[in-house]
Amino acid sequence: MEATGEVRVAKESTLAEVHQRLGAVMGERDGWSIPASYGDLLFEYAAVREGGAGLIDLSSRGRLLVSGSEAVPFLNGLITNDMKTLATNHWMPAVFPTVQGRLIASVRVIHRADGYLLDTEAATHERMLQTVSRFTLAGDFRVTDLTAEIAQLSLQGARAGEIVRGVLGETAASLGLSEAAVAPWQESQATIIWASHTAENGFDLFVEANAAATLWEALTKAGARPMGFDAFEILRIEPFDVYEDVVVYFNTMLVLTGGVAIFGQRFEPACF
Repeated sequence: MEATGEVRVAKESTLAEVHQRLGAVMGERDGWSIPASYGDLLFEYAAVREGGAGLIDLSSRGRLLVSGSEAVPFLNGLITNDMKTLATNHWMPAVFPTVQGRLIASVRVIHRADGYLLDTEAATHERMLQTVSRFTLAGDFRVTDLTAEIAQLSLQGARAGEIVRGVLGETAASLGLSEAAVAPWQESQATIIWASHTAENGFDLFVEANAAATLWEALTKAGARPMGFDAFEILRIEPFDVYEDVVVYFNTMLVLTGGVAIFGQRFEPACF
C-alpha cells in the first residue's frame, strides 16, 4: 500500500489577489506564498536605491497582540527589554530568549492603545506564539494572534516619507526613530512606525486585512512601486559588511546565528 502524505498548502496574504493581478511571480518562504518579483527585479531595486520608493507586502510576518492589566510584567518576564519604559505610541526591539540564553525570536514591540503588538519573522512566529501562550492562564493578560487579521506593508526609499504624508498625513510621515502613529484609513486605522530594512528611509504600516488592498492601491497611485522579495533581500543584505562570523551594520556588531532573526533581519548560514 502506498503511503499518502499530508499535502501542505502555503498560506496566502490578504493581498494575494492584488499580487496576482499585478502579474507577480510567486514563491514560497516559511510556509507562505510570497511575491518574488513583479517581472523586473532591477526596476524594483532601482525604485528604492535611486530616489523613489518600493512597496512590499510583509504580511507573512507574525503579529501577536498582548493586552490586559498584567501585560507589562508578563512580557517583562519573557523578553530582554524593559516594558515599563515603553510609552504609548512608541516601539522598541526586543528578544525572546530561552532560559539557557538561546534565541527564540527577535521582535518589535509596539505600544498601542489596545495593548502591545509584537511583530516577528514568519520563521519565528510559531515559536513566539507557543512561548507566550503557555502562560495565558497565569494572570490578567490575553494573547491574540492577529497575523490573519492585520496586514503589514513596508515602504522603502527616499520618497517613502512624501508618499506616506500624501496618503496618511503629516503625523505619520514625521515619526522619530522609536515613535508610532495611528492614522485613520477608511473605516479603520493604520499603525505606522519608522522602519528601514534597506538603509533607506522607510515605514512599516499595519492595517486591518479588509482595508489593505485599498491602502496598497493608494500608495502605488502616490508613486510607490510594488517590490518583491528577490529585490528586497538584495536591498536588505547590501548595507552589511561581513567579517567571518560577525556582521557590521551601521557600526553595530551582531554575531551571526544560523537561520534566525536578529532585530528584524533574518540571517541564514552562508547566505552572503
